[in-house]
Amino acid sequence: MKFTFLGYSQKKLIENGIDLRGASVLRLIADLHTNLLKKKKYIIYNDRFYIWFTYGYLIQEFPLLGSEKTVIRKINELVEKGFLHKIIKTNKNGMAGTYMYVTLTDKYEELNPYSPENYLDVSHNF
Repeated sequence: MKFTFLGYSQKKLIENGIDLRGASVLRLIADLHTNLLKKKKYIIYNDRFYIWFTYGYLIQEFPLLGSEKTVIRKINELVEKGFLHKIIKTNKNGMAGTYMYVTLTDKYEELNPYSPENYLDVSHNF
């Protein structure tokens, strides 16, 4: 078995029920996190940086994800599994609307293939 997929421990993805699309959504959000922080598209809530984007923006950046419904479902699954936190606000800079903010959680680090529990797993053949 290949040890990593999209930079994540494949074993941990399987253990947590994260499929190819879920892993792809998670990778895209993780990659966007730094970029959107630099563009000041974030809020700070409970000492965490939450980035702002739309589902349409994710599909624009990565059309292979599929429909907006698929992206919504995958993000919600990752929230339920504890890898993402999501906040919905109805106002942004005085403008009414629905605004989604997302952050990676501490549980996200479990997917890191080089965390001690994953890296030292002798059941993998390198």
